[in-house]
Amino acid sequence: MKFKKIKKVNYWIISFVLIFFLLIIFLNIYARKVNPKLIVIATDYMYKSIYNQITEVSGTVTNQNIEDIIKIHQNNNGDILYASYNMSKCYDLLKNISSKLNDSLMLKEIVLKEPLFISSNYALFSNLGPQITIKINYLNMTLSNIYSKITEYGLNNALVELYITISVKGRIYTPVKEKDIEVKYDMLISSSIIAGRVPSFYNGMIKTSNILDIHIPI
Repeated sequence: MKFKKIKKVNYWIISFVLIFFLLIIFLNIYARKVNPKLIVIATDYMYKSIYNQITEVSGTVTNQNIEDIIKIHQNNNGDILYASYNMSKCYDLLKNISSKLNDSLMLKEIVLKEPLFISSNYALFSNLGPQITIKINYLNMTLSNIYSKITEYGLNNALVELYITISVKGRIYTPVKEKDIEVKYDMLISSSIIAGRVPSFYNGMIKTSNILDIHIPI
């Protein structure tokens, strides 16, 4: 009788251990399946967060006189040939924007919580399960690639726009993986309408760029 009782207890222990290991294997497989979805969610959050903050800051730095930075070269017929940059003004502009972004942006560690079954194809289940933690750490910010767009704007006129590319690098931590992500945002610095024509061989737009990098510590 005692032997049967011990045998029954051992059976339950073995069953429990087996179920436990099967559960661990299932969760590991599912975690690898859900990981790409978590990366997408974190990346989208990074972009929206950066976009919203930069949009708020951009109003304070987009009053630059475009003629101070870029010069439009035309032939005798008024056709726009190319654009050139004042390198000193470009660098001063980058430093000014860098200072204001550094003072205004709040790039701190972010913690997101998502349900375990977020990757389910069924809406009913996608909000179920225990919470998964996702962490985002910002690494650095770079201001680079001042570029201009010159496009046709009515008859014998052109719209000149000056942009700067802002790149933010971050590291995303999920339960099974970490991944470095870079999001980019093009900020409009200034725009102006000038007299001139964009030659037809440019297909209605001339785009020029000038690479100057400034790294902002976070």
